[in-house]
Amino acid sequence: IEFGDGAFARGCRMTGGLLESGVRVVQLFAGTDEHGRAPFDVHDGLDRMEREARRVDQALAGLVQDLEQRGLLEETLVVVATEFG
Repeated sequence: IEFGDGAFARGCRMTGGLLESGVRVVQLFAGTDEHGRAPFDVHDGLDRMEREARRVDQALAGLVQDLEQRGLLEETLVVVATEFG
């Protein structure tokens, strides 16, 4: 399973194990990019949007695949919330 790189990807990679061990709630934050900027704060460069969307998408896809392999997907609610305001 490919989660990608960075803190958000590492969090997604750890989530399945946490849930499997009995943790009931896991909250992840996409955080900042490699330059310390909020990833989707693209007021200064819309060209970053695609790269950041791919980073989050890859990590979330890995999370869903991992949950499915562990047999946890059917009993796990995954919520993705964003703010565009």
